[in-house]
Amino acid sequence: MAAHLKGISAGELRAQMPSAVHRRSTAIGLSLFAGAAVGYLATLLGTVAAPWWPLKLLLSGANAFFLSILFVIGHDACHGALTPRPWLNAILGRLAFLPSWHPYAGWEHAHNHIHHAWTNLRSKDYAWAPFSQADYDALPSWRRWLVRFYRTPLGMGPYYFLEVYLRRTIFPARAFRGRMRMPRFYADCLWVAVFLAAQGAVLILARKGCGSNASIFATLFYGQWLPFVIWNWLIGFLIFLHHTHPRIPWFDDPQEWTFYKGQIQGTAHVLFPGPINWLVHNIMEHTAHHADPRVPLYHLGAAQESLATAFPEDVVEHKFSWRSFRYTLRVCQLYDYQAHCWTNWAGVPTSSQTLERSPELAASL
Repeated sequence: MAAHLKGISAGELRAQMPSAVHRRSTAIGLSLFAGAAVGYLATLLGTVAAPWWPLKLLLSGANAFFLSILFVIGHDACHGALTPRPWLNAILGRLAFLPSWHPYAGWEHAHNHIHHAWTNLRSKDYAWAPFSQADYDALPSWRRWLVRFYRTPLGMGPYYFLEVYLRRTIFPARAFRGRMRMPRFYADCLWVAVFLAAQGAVLILARKGCGSNASIFATLFYGQWLPFVIWNWLIGFLIFLHHTHPRIPWFDDPQEWTFYKGQIQGTAHVLFPGPINWLVHNIMEHTAHHADPRVPLYHLGAAQESLATAFPEDVVEHKFSWRSFRYTLRVCQLYDYQAHCWTNWAGVPTSSQTLERSPELAASL
C-alpha cells in the first residue's frame, strides 16, 4: 500500500529527517539578513545614482532580487526557523517584510495558519487553488477571463497582487481573519505605511544629493514601483511552481485530505539550472519546508534529500525549463476533484490520475 494511504502523521513524517536539520543558528540568520539588507540598500540607492536609464533598469531588477531574498528570509523568521530566538525572529521577520510592503501579522495568518495548515485543500487553501469545471463555468465572463489570464506567464504577478497581497494580506475579509490578532495586524500595517513614506523620501533626498537630473516620477519608478512589480511576478511565479504540476493533486473534501497528501504529494521540489536554488536560499526545496516549516532554510537541502529517499514515489521532483513551464500552464488549467486529474478550460482531462485511491473510495464514486 502506498505511503499516503497509511495515514502518516506529521510526527512520523518529520522523523524521517535527520535531527541536525532542526538546528538553528543566530549567527547564520543574522548574516543572511545583513547580506540581503546591504544588497537591497545598495541597489535601491544605485537606481538613483545610475546615470543612464538602462543601468537604472538593471539595478531595479537587482533591487527586486534582493527584495525577494529579504522576503524569503522574513518568511523563514515568520515560521520561527531563522534563529533559535523567537523575539529575534519576530524583529527580523518584520524588518525583512518591509521592502515588499507586507504586514507581518497579515502574512503570518494567511500563510502559516491557512496555507500551511490546509495545503491544497481548496475550501481552505487559497494559493493557486484551481477551479473545477462547474465552478469555472458558473463565473461571470469577466471573472473567467481573469482566471485564464492568471494562468499565463504575464498573469503571475497580477494574481499574487490581487488574490494574495490585497485580498488575503492587506485587506483580509472578516471571514478569513480567523484567529488573527487585529491590533497587531494594524500596528504592522502602520509600520509598512511608515516605511513606504520613508522609502520615497530617501529616494527623493538621494536624487537631490547626487545631483540627478531624473524626474521625481522616474526616481520613484525605478527605485520603488518597478521593483515591487517585478517582485509580485517573482513570488506569484514561484508559488505557482510550488503547488502546480501534472502530478500534484488538489482536494475539495476535507475527509479525503490528509497532512501527508497536502504536504508531500501536494508540494513540488523544483530544480532550477545552475546556482539558482542556492541563490534563492533553497526555497524550491519546498516539500521539506511543508513537511516541517521549522527547518531553517539553510538546512532544507538535507531535509529534502531525506524525504526523497523515504518517499520516492510520492515526492514530486522535476527540473525547471521554460518548455516545462509552458507545458504545466497548458495541462493545469482546471481540476476534476472527483476523478483527481487536471483538465483544460473545456473540462477535457489533460493529466493522468494524480492520486491513488483506496478501494473503498473508488467504489463509492
